[in-house]
Amino acid sequence: MKLRVFGLTITGLVIAVGSYVGYRVMKEPELISELTKGLTAKVRESRQKLETMSEDAVVRTAQLTRNPQITQDWVEKQWDNLNM
Repeated sequence: MKLRVFGLTITGLVIAVGSYVGYRVMKEPELISELTKGLTAKVRESRQKLETMSEDAVVRTAQLTRNPQITQDWVEKQWDNLNM
């Protein structure tokens, strides 16, 4: 019984904190622009790392993350490098 009450309390607390954070993000345009800039920088950094990866590393990363887009992006970049 105590464990169930504890679990419900933690769940309620997580929902309350998540709601507050979501509200703050939606109400502050500066925060939205900061998050967008941060995400854009991470995507750019990821693409730069992708450019330097070998084919084996790309295949392993795609398999590990179960994201075939990684391999597709790498192949597309290789074709771009060949100017085809």
